[in-house]
Amino acid sequence: MSQVAKHVADDIRCASRSTANVLISGGDTGTRAAIARLIHARRGRAGALVESDPGAPVSAPSDTTIFIREIGDLSSSMQSRLKDLIERELALNLIAATGYNLLDRVGARTFDEDLFYRLNMIHIVIDRQETWTHLAATMAAQES
Repeated sequence: MSQVAKHVADDIRCASRSTANVLISGGDTGTRAAIARLIHARRGRAGALVESDPGAPVSAPSDTTIFIREIGDLSSSMQSRLKDLIERELALNLIAATGYNLLDRVGARTFDEDLFYRLNMIHIVIDRQETWTHLAATMAAQES
């Protein structure tokens, strides 16, 4: 069991006990999506997990978690719309994922800094070598 996997498992548990926005970065697309689904399920919210691809309309009924698969690919106009939605919807539950280093994109001015900080309330960073199978095994071992 690697220290990295233990740290990610701890971050997942922390995110699962919170209603804060979550940013998941690194790893592969499937691992990021599986972590988002696990966090949503563990939060015990009555609403559904609505998965959204970049460019798709971002809206959902109350008590729903919105999962944006690749937040780093959002256009600047969609970033602005999402930021407005976050400001209007106080009960919005958002999980965003990316394979990019968004802080680098903020520095390059291709990602909105304010949106980054609104998403980065809990940041789960997945090492490229970590797979969902390995993380799930680590979490199961910690919980037994």
